[in-house]
Amino acid sequence: MGGGEAHIMLWGKWWDDQRFDEDHRIAYFRKWPPPACWLEWMICAVWDIRPWEVGEDFDYDPYFARVEALGFGSKQDYEKDLEDPGWLQSP
Repeated sequence: MGGGEAHIMLWGKWWDDQRFDEDHRIAYFRKWPPPACWLEWMICAVWDIRPWEVGEDFDYDPYFARVEALGFGSKQDYEKDLEDPGWLQSP
């Protein structure tokens, strides 16, 4: 993955060490909101979800409803951002 992989590994360790409850996790993301294309990742961080352990049948929809109700964006925002051709263009 490159340099970003080291960053996310360090952040993940820091995140786990904080032992935030759900309200504090949401408050963190209110202070530093992720872009729409990171909403799945945010869902996993806030609710400590590990979909890779469940397999392909994991349903994010109830969690997308929760993040939308919290004002972070919708599943449609997430999908639209992922489909943005700008992500595939090199600088």
